[in-house]
Amino acid sequence: MLLQERFYALPTNVSYSKYLTIDWKEANRMFFYVKGHLIPDEYTLEDVQSMYDSYFKRLWGNNERAEYCCDEFEALWEKRTQ
Repeated sequence: MLLQERFYALPTNVSYSKYLTIDWKEANRMFFYVKGHLIPDEYTLEDVQSMYDSYFKRLWGNNERAEYCCDEFEALWEKRTQ
């Protein structure tokens, strides 16, 4: 089976976070790029996985978003992890 055929054979409800290694910082980064703040403590792991999958699709190809938010995110992340 060709690579393209395997790719198109995947179901449409694929969870990216099931195929990628995502740490807590990366999940928070994705959330921050969309919402402008870190993941609330009330979120369950299922909420985080669902959010990551949704925001991954939403931000795909939006490279300038990361450029504008990177410094703010790192400062907030440093503050939370102290």
